[in-house]
Amino acid sequence: MRTRRLLPIQIDDPAFRAMIGRIERMTPREMRAVFARLFGQETSSGNGAWLRRRIIRRLEEIELSHMMPEALRCAEDVARDLRCTLDWAAIPHGRPIPRPRLALDPAGTR
Repeated sequence: MRTRRLLPIQIDDPAFRAMIGRIERMTPREMRAVFARLFGQETSSGNGAWLRRRIIRRLEEIELSHMMPEALRCAEDVARDLRCTLDWAAIPHGRPIPRPRLALDPAGTR
């Protein structure tokens, strides 16, 4: 089965980049604790590369969900400039995913 290749995501927030850097230095045990907080379920995987990819992708999803309202406003401006209308029914609307508190602190304290 072929998987669909995802487009590279560029988030230029220095705090986000620092968070990713911290994840890359975590042990699999620490990443399992972060995984449980982000996904709401435990994993027994000890595969550091898999855990790292899943956690980083989830954090990107959360961050991008907070950028969605701005992106929709930009799309509306472009549509207005092109003198066309957006099919709002085709655009998924939702609230941003809540950012997890202390998601990168496996011990639960800071």
